[in-house]
Amino acid sequence: MVLQQLAIVERRLGELAMLGPDAVELMARAAVRCFADRVERVSSETDEWRRLLERDAIADAAREAASREPLRAPALVRGGDTTSFVAVDEAGNAVSFIHSLAFTWGARVMVPGTGLMLNDRLGRGAYLLEGHPNCVAPRRRPMHTLNAWIAAGVDGRPLAVGNTPGGDGQVQWNVQLISHLFDHGLDPQEAVDAPRFSLAPGSDANAIGTPLALTCESRLGTRTLAALRDAGLPVTVVGPMEGGGGAQVVAIGAERGDLLGGSDSRQDGIAVGA
Repeated sequence: MVLQQLAIVERRLGELAMLGPDAVELMARAAVRCFADRVERVSSETDEWRRLLERDAIADAAREAASREPLRAPALVRGGDTTSFVAVDEAGNAVSFIHSLAFTWGARVMVPGTGLMLNDRLGRGAYLLEGHPNCVAPRRRPMHTLNAWIAAGVDGRPLAVGNTPGGDGQVQWNVQLISHLFDHGLDPQEAVDAPRFSLAPGSDANAIGTPLALTCESRLGTRTLAALRDAGLPVTVVGPMEGGGGAQVVAIGAERGDLLGGSDSRQDGIAVGA
């Protein structure tokens, strides 16, 4: 890791003021990259560390360190506990599917012989408030954030199908998606990649009572963000694609039934046709 970091900052560090902000930032970014590489790629069973010191690998790491992208800590278990997809066939039949464990390991109980892990929606969505309609009780299905939608025309024929993971952000981002598609005529990829915002806390038991925050992606623009603050909203700005979610949308042409898909650039996913 010392060799890798030195190679990443070679030449550049000597041109910066000792312990100045640029020098500290550069070394911190190099360290983040090296820790991520060690967590994901290095073991005593391989010589992968040698490949990390090759010229092309160092050049890639140096470009990343200079990019000023938001820092991310390395992790063995990736964040996220919800997955979703949408599908439309040639006859126009549409499906919007979403499934969640509620937290990374769900209830940590697997149904014998199935390989299916039970979710933890009871622990996340129900309250311990006696007399509350959502209080924990036998055989009571807890409140949850999962929702999947199909938008249909007056004749009942599907016009678009979509969904997104993201806890209490789901209901807010789906409203934004549907508005982008039908109020403003965006295509599915434009809709899922459009600047995003969400208000928290929502309804999760562990979040209720925390201060309100309107989290906005920076791409909303300085004028909009300033106007929201002037209106008294508790704005928090995050990176251009860090508003959360992983939306999937398929739109169905009203006349010919052509299919057009979009997959959120914020998470792994893909739009494919057969």
